[in-house]
Amino acid sequence: MSDETAVSLPVLRHVVGLLLDELEKRHGAQVELGADFYHLLPTEAVYSPGDTPDGQGCTLGSLVDDVATVREIAAQPPDERTVVLSHDLAHVNGILQRLAALDVP
Repeated sequence: MSDETAVSLPVLRHVVGLLLDELEKRHGAQVELGADFYHLLPTEAVYSPGDTPDGQGCTLGSLVDDVATVREIAAQPPDERTVVLSHDLAHVNGILQRLAALDVP
């Protein structure tokens, strides 16, 4: 593993917390995302910079689905929670991308 691409999860958790705190200062405790569908490239296309995605594998993500999934995860009791990182993080990523887009001037 390269030190340049290794991420400390405690550091990442701290930074995400700081960013969410700033979002809450600017927008309040609940943010209207103002959109639903977005383009989603397959993971292998996103992380293959030598190839230009042709759009053939492009699908649609849904912020409505992302928000619903986050709410479902939050509502599960810890002892009953089943975490599927690839699935659950993808939903969180959709929301974070939209929050970043809302801050673009």
